[in-house]
Amino acid sequence: MLPGDIVFGDREGLTFIPPHLIENILNEAEITHIHDEWTKAKLITGKYKSSELYPSPPDPVLKREYEAYLKKRLAEKKAR
Repeated sequence: MLPGDIVFGDREGLTFIPPHLIENILNEAEITHIHDEWTKAKLITGKYKSSELYPSPPDPVLKREYEAYLKKRLAEKKAR
């Protein structure tokens, strides 16, 4: 632990994150959230199985659709 570290805690213990890593962690978390959002929307249609979407769509058409969705959602969040 060093001054400036971000501290997260739960019943399992504490995690100390150096401040220079926070931006990258938050960006990756946002990408994960958007991926989950897109995947949930696809699963709700009943047209896809999870294996067709996770961890990344193997179908090139679906992959391009996801990448376009990700780009759009990141731009929307950045505009806020």
